[in-house]
Amino acid sequence: MRNETSVQSILKARREELGLTQQQVADAASVNIRQYQKFESGERKISGTSLRIGVAIADILELDVHELVNTPSAGEYLKNKRAFEQQDKGE
Repeated sequence: MRNETSVQSILKARREELGLTQQQVADAASVNIRQYQKFESGERKISGTSLRIGVAIADILELDVHELVNTPSAGEYLKNKRAFEQQDKGE
């Protein structure tokens, strides 16, 4: 599970790594720039009502949406996902 500061850092670092502006990410996610800025600053969390936006942002920034969702179940999901992937590979 990631805390808010980590989510903020992930969003900003990845956006900058890809050479994108906040406006470009906001436009691609079909939200206004202020909405995106609230996610990147930590004023707003990616959760239930904003999950569609979070999925769009994760897709644009080429991230796993579960890295951005601040819930215990996200960490559990990733743990289980890795276990299932290892089973599929026969490990």
